[in-house]
Amino acid sequence: MKLRRFILLLIAFAAISFKNGYSEDSFQFNADYAIYKGSDNKALLEIYYSFYMKSLNYSFNNGEYKANVTIGIKISEKTGKQIVFDRQYNTNSAVKDTSGSELKKNLIGQVNISIHSGEYIIEITGSDFNNVVNSDTLSYSLSIPENISGMKMSDLEIASEIKKSSDQENSFYKNTLIVIPNPSALFGSSLKTVYFYFELYNLSLDSSYFIEKEFMT
Repeated sequence: MKLRRFILLLIAFAAISFKNGYSEDSFQFNADYAIYKGSDNKALLEIYYSFYMKSLNYSFNNGEYKANVTIGIKISEKTGKQIVFDRQYNTNSAVKDTSGSELKKNLIGQVNISIHSGEYIIEITGSDFNNVVNSDTLSYSLSIPENISGMKMSDLEIASEIKKSSDQENSFYKNTLIVIPNPSALFGSSLKTVYFYFELYNLSLDSSYFIEKEFMT
């Protein structure tokens, strides 16, 4: 085996917090994204979102309380401002009781988009369907490379849990793993372990590699 030494420095920025600065009842929407190598000369854009369940409005129907949320995703070219993607998604949260600890967690989801190389602006909007005043829009700049040549690292996904699985129908499944995203990047007394997921491309089978990890908070 040919011996080659590569040291990859991985720096993860995570906000470690026991109190996130919000009141429990204020509307809390978070979003994040990661870019991976896709197929057909496209990139795979994964968008992660979360709503704090206690900040949503629940209505009682058929023996359960239900909250409905809408996620809007719009992607525009930086030059020319042409819209290349514009879609809304709806999901819900159903609980039997709204008075206990059942609402003290996040409603988490993921949207996967296949996208060509280019420079983009992405706007992610989260809103409470039962109270349109509760809405927030987050905007990011995206740079999708034309191709991936040489040894490359994907974006880093901060996660609240990673576990082995064969459930390919799960929306959080990738490469034999279930990766539960943490779009807020907040950890604390109830979420003590920082998980992260990334991919490396174009490695040589006859070489050895080393990964060096450093966390900065």
